[in-house]
Amino acid sequence: MTRMRQDGGCGGDLAREEGARLDVGGASPELRAASCRRGKAPGDGRHPLRVSLSTLTMTICIAAALTGCSPQKDQKLPSQPSLQPSLTERVRVLAGDVLVIDGQHIRLTGAYGPQGIPDARCWAEALAAKQATVALRKMIVDGRTISFKPTGGQDVFGRTYATVSLNGVDLGQTLYDEGLVAKTKGAFGWCRPLSEASEGAPTVNSVMDAGY
Repeated sequence: MTRMRQDGGCGGDLAREEGARLDVGGASPELRAASCRRGKAPGDGRHPLRVSLSTLTMTICIAAALTGCSPQKDQKLPSQPSLQPSLTERVRVLAGDVLVIDGQHIRLTGAYGPQGIPDARCWAEALAAKQATVALRKMIVDGRTISFKPTGGQDVFGRTYATVSLNGVDLGQTLYDEGLVAKTKGAFGWCRPLSEASEGAPTVNSVMDAGY
């Protein structure tokens, strides 16, 4: 039987026997000496190699998580839907019966609006022309969709005659129902006495103030 030295040290056969076991475990002589001084056998704590492996594993996990969060160079972001220009960007109102749609000058087919200054033949026509223009601009601002279909021919200024649909509704008919244009292709006498008997004239009710 191996006996420990009476001085309480780790010498003798016990020290050699413990040292042999610790050499297999990888403990250094300094670690064995420190363990002897603390009164505990070396090798009871965490193995340095295990600590290193744990640290390395944790480092790899953190790096993998950060890599997953950061965008890749070849990763393409989802494309944003293209925004269509608004009607006010596509349409310009020149008069109650004349528009510029996508750069093309359009004259409403079957609608004849009052002429503004300097072509107005009386104060009433000039005032009616301004009112028709303002009303049509508001319709365009409030509109969602617009399209036109040429009906053939051009006016004396080279503007294409076309049927225009605003929100799927015939724009010329809408203006006529509001009393803003006459339903004729030729000139209309806006300065003549008010009469529904005039060809293409809007109805009297359409030009009355509905608030009274």
